[in-house]
Amino acid sequence: MPSYNQRESGLWNVRFRVIEDGKVVNKRLSGYKTRKAAQKAYVDFMANYTPQSISNNLDVDEMKFIDLYNYYMVYAKNRVKESTLYDIKNVYIKHIDCYFGNMYITEITKRDILNWQAKLDNQGYSYKYKSKIRGYVSVMLEYAVKYFDLPTNVVKQVDNFKNNTVKKEMQVWSFEEFKKFINLVDEQIYKALFLTLYFTGCRKGEALALTWNDIDFDSSTLNINKSLTRKSVDTAYAITTPKNNSSIRKILVPNILIDTLKNIKNSNTKKDTLIFSDNNGYPLAENTIKRRFIYFTSLAGLKTIRIHDLRHSHASLLISQGESIVMVAKRLGHANIEQTLNTYSHLMPNEELKLISKLNSLQ
Repeated sequence: MPSYNQRESGLWNVRFRVIEDGKVVNKRLSGYKTRKAAQKAYVDFMANYTPQSISNNLDVDEMKFIDLYNYYMVYAKNRVKESTLYDIKNVYIKHIDCYFGNMYITEITKRDILNWQAKLDNQGYSYKYKSKIRGYVSVMLEYAVKYFDLPTNVVKQVDNFKNNTVKKEMQVWSFEEFKKFINLVDEQIYKALFLTLYFTGCRKGEALALTWNDIDFDSSTLNINKSLTRKSVDTAYAITTPKNNSSIRKILVPNILIDTLKNIKNSNTKKDTLIFSDNNGYPLAENTIKRRFIYFTSLAGLKTIRIHDLRHSHASLLISQGESIVMVAKRLGHANIEQTLNTYSHLMPNEELKLISKLNSLQ
């Protein structure tokens, strides 16, 4: 946790610990007119700071949580996806450092964890988000147990947050609703993107990572093998591996999508160019995609859904056409059929009636 002090000159400084040249060292940023300016300087510094190398020069008894965080970030750099590393850094700065940063990890008690969780409860975050924050603290302490001989991971001794989440009903568009929407989209690049999401069921990150090399126009197939994330530590975006091994898939796509993609390909000569990019080759801006989606949804007079719900709408379309759950799972890139059933079984209310009808016919 940073320490803020106002000097005789009236200017503020902030002290904290980071890793430099493989060692945990004290760092000071100074010369700020207000405490708020010093706080912003610290947040900005940490947001752009990534330890490069480290030597295990601290004993567990002298290790503060900020030290553990620095050690763990070096350890995790080549072990987790960049988007996860990005999440950990932002969660630490926002929710962990301010409470545990300056505490020695051997002195953190169950009561400390309970009090910290109570503070998160009072801020109105969702159960899923609070559990993610808690999970990052637990992962770092577990790392200390394994590699620094911390006696125990105290988070595991404290009950998790209570899940009071009310499951929301899934929002999907029927094919007729989607047609009403897509017929109004008059910008070719966005029309192609929304068609891709609806007719393939791919995730938005998977769609934005597509290059012209991923399309076989002759066989009308799309090769989904990577994902684009905005959660990049060092760059504006990064191309990463997809969510899981099952997410790597080659699927057939309808003519309407192939024809639309052909129309916009004429201006692209390089096969490794991102399909859904601006004139400079950068992926379409997240906020712009969202604004265009909302605009054309409103223009069509349709109920509001999320862009991710186009993926659910694709699954609903397949199920309404009588496709097997195996086919739905394959096209969506689910790790197993159970995941597909758990997500979409409510869209198949007549399946049991069909089963009983078949059983009755045997009598």
